[in-house]
Amino acid sequence: ALDYAVQVDRYLKQVRQDAQTNIYRRQRQYQQYYNQGRSDIKFNIGQLVMKKVMGRKPGRSAKLDEKWNGPWRIIKQQGRLNYVIENILTKQQDVAHVQKLCRC
Repeated sequence: ALDYAVQVDRYLKQVRQDAQTNIYRRQRQYQQYYNQGRSDIKFNIGQLVMKKVMGRKPGRSAKLDEKWNGPWRIIKQQGRLNYVIENILTKQQDVAHVQKLCRC
């Protein structure tokens, strides 16, 4: 009975390890598939960009509203995907995600 318990314990440890390996491998495959069409967008410090306008003014059609606001200057990078930007005219600073910015 003791040998059987040891065998079951070893078997379950091996199954658990195989499951973790398979999960890790699948996560890598899904990550590669997801990132397949993505391109890294990089901006340089001092570069001029436009910022996407997210809200809509009440009483106005979204079709006629401005879609981009700016120009803004890149001040610094925060993390991998966010930038601190400063409006050239008003000197207002904001943090924006790379997908919400485009080059002037």
